Amino acid sequence: VEDLPLLKDHCYVFPTKRGGVFFKQYLLRAFVGENFFLPAILSIEEFVEKLTHRTITDELTLLFELFKVYQKRDKGLDFDRFYAWGRIILKDYDEIDRYMADAKKIYLGLQELKEIEHVFGFNDELREIVANFRSITDKQEKTKLLTEFLQIWEAVGQVHAQFQEVLTKKQLCYGGILYRQLAENIGESSFEHPFRFYHICGFNALSKSEETIFDQLVAKDIGQLYWDADVLYMADRKEEAGNFLRGYKTKWPDSIWMLEDSLSSHKNVSIAAVPQSVGQAHIGAQLLAAGAEKGWRPEQTAIVLADEKLLLPVLYALPFNDHRVNVTMGYPVKFTVAYDLV
Repeated sequence: VEDLPLLKDHCYVFPTKRGGVFFKQYLLRAFVGENFFLPAILSIEEFVEKLTHRTITDELTLLFELFKVYQKRDKGLDFDRFYAWGRIILKDYDEIDRYMADAKKIYLGLQELKEIEHVFGFNDELREIVANFRSITDKQEKTKLLTEFLQIWEAVGQVHAQFQEVLTKKQLCYGGILYRQLAENIGESSFEHPFRFYHICGFNALSKSEETIFDQLVAKDIGQLYWDADVLYMADRKEEAGNFLRGYKTKWPDSIWMLEDSLSSHKNVSIAAVPQSVGQAHIGAQLLAAGAEKGWRPEQTAIVLADEKLLLPVLYALPFNDHRVNVTMGYPVKFTVAYDLV
């Protein structure tokens, strides 16, 4: 409690906003009756924006800018046809920067894959697959589908550089650009930190840029990493779920670990068959009502939907009238009442 005034100079970083919401609740419970300034509680994207003093541009704006670049190559291209694969290309660009990869090497023509093999160190099995694919692509008589694929692959690589120029000129950016920028600059002695100390909580598989950023904070003694894991997949090297975390435990030995042994304990699983999907919502509500009578706490109960269209039926069927519900899933516009109105 004596250190409470110092909390305002600390920053807690979580993978998503949801982790920060629950952390704030637990923090306030831990210091009931105390008056203090809350620390900064940020998602990783908010953290990157804060330290780079820039804001990630919304996806639709980025797609329109990418579309304009592509239109210069294909005058007959319309946005409706571009939208779906434009999102995929945008995600690829974002991943390239988050992992601090060389886009020029990534988007070499398929005929230049030998260099990519050298960069990424393919194993023998993958090298054989690539060789077989190259033998197909090197044939004189290419199919229409393959020819179009090669053209698209080449175009995506060429557009990447042009797209970066447009974004730089208009001061726009997607997340990966800021991740790479922060990773490259945070190690500089002149970098100004807005907080005295950083707490990195609850991450798992880090991108190259995230790993670089966190490593710099730890190296400067202004960062502490907190990991949440289960003994089952941490102790057994056969369990792939623990691959990244085991590596981080070696890389950052001073990290704080919160290990649970929940996966090996006995679980109760009930399966109910229903004729229609909406029936899942109703039976889920019945189970929740029965569980509430047994003492289930709504804030510690999760409903995982296999179909996002079931969100509204489930919300209408929930038996909790005096509790707030935390919804952490997306919902397509086409399923909303506003879409029907339009």
